[in-house]
Amino acid sequence: MKHPSNRAFFAYWDAQRGGERAPDRSDIEPGAVRELLGDIFVLSYDHDAGFPFRVAGTRVCALLGRDLKDKSFSELFTPEARGEINDIITVVAEELLGAVAGVTPAWARKAAKGIITSSAIR
Repeated sequence: MKHPSNRAFFAYWDAQRGGERAPDRSDIEPGAVRELLGDIFVLSYDHDAGFPFRVAGTRVCALLGRDLKDKSFSELFTPEARGEINDIITVVAEELLGAVAGVTPAWARKAAKGIITSSAIR
């Protein structure tokens, strides 16, 4: 995790989860990570819809050149890569794990690295 936003958000996520595998959704307070919100996105756990964006920060949208709300995360990738992307998201969501992933969207010239985290819904 080289990017400072990734490190900062993971540290916050890790602190909020305490001894659990993931923090409860109510434990994540946007105000606590206000300076990171432009770099954060949240996906819906809906495999059939390609894990659409629920929320995407302004820098994420600017990077992709469009608003991402309700757009498929999976469709950002080539058809050949979508299965692997979907598998990573499924494992993170179902096992309540965090993952560091280097991904290259279909339109990109180089990979982007980030963290994928989950929150428990209790």
